[in-house]
Amino acid sequence: MVVCEADRPKEPRFPIYLPQEKLDALQQTANALVICGKGILSTDENPATLGIRFSKMGIENTPENRRRYREILLSTDCSIKKYISGIILHPETLEQTTSDGRPMISLITNRHIIPGVKVNKDFVELPGTFDECTTQGLDDLARRCEDYRQWGCRFAKWRCVFKISAPTPSRLALKEVANVLARYAVVSQVAGLVPLIEPEVVAEGNHKLVMAQHVYQEVLSHVFKALQDHHVFLEGILLETNFLRSGHTNCYQSTVQENAETSLEVLQRTVPPAVPGGGTAKDKLSTLKLPE
Repeated sequence: MVVCEADRPKEPRFPIYLPQEKLDALQQTANALVICGKGILSTDENPATLGIRFSKMGIENTPENRRRYREILLSTDCSIKKYISGIILHPETLEQTTSDGRPMISLITNRHIIPGVKVNKDFVELPGTFDECTTQGLDDLARRCEDYRQWGCRFAKWRCVFKISAPTPSRLALKEVANVLARYAVVSQVAGLVPLIEPEVVAEGNHKLVMAQHVYQEVLSHVFKALQDHHVFLEGILLETNFLRSGHTNCYQSTVQENAETSLEVLQRTVPPAVPGGGTAKDKLSTLKLPE
């Protein structure tokens, strides 16, 4: 008996891999993180970065000093909940306790702020490219995400970096990093964490604004294609963007208005409307550019 191709059962174009209640919870968390008038605070500095800051003040970089620093930071006035929707933590913070023995994360949840955690590991060289990199951390990500969810985290963050030069970003780097971000996103969602995706295009170099626009548009196009291929629930993700600008060493530095208009144009061209929102650049830069 010959079976026609048209009679074969076909896989759905977008298979549902999560129960509806988990999809609803992811979407609810994502919407709460981008609620109007609030922002996401990043406190996910690793021990080495904190050590550099401590050294400038003559403070020794020890686990206890990092614990005390984070307790001071997270136990600030309760009024911060009026302005902060979520806080990104370093994994070390989740294992620490306050001076009176409470989990450090309770300082966040007691203020009705949503806790998140940085889950990517180190940057490593991507073989076959011109000094491009990818991000480690996928091997044990599922286990770690399950642990972080049990500790009370409700979203995660993963950062990848692209450089702009004559040969970069390469096609290999675009595809590799996009797939890494997509795999991270789907693993996070299975564990019940909203993935905050950060494909950063750094401003180092001599490139013009139009080159940054072209590169960022390519980056986001590859990322969202990979997210679709991995069946990521777009209503349950967030995108951390960076405002585009000319390279730091370019003789012509684009204006704030040009940067804002170009950045918005790229987002409108590439980000599906299903995505609830996301984060932006550093505070000072955002304050200058957002009104534009």
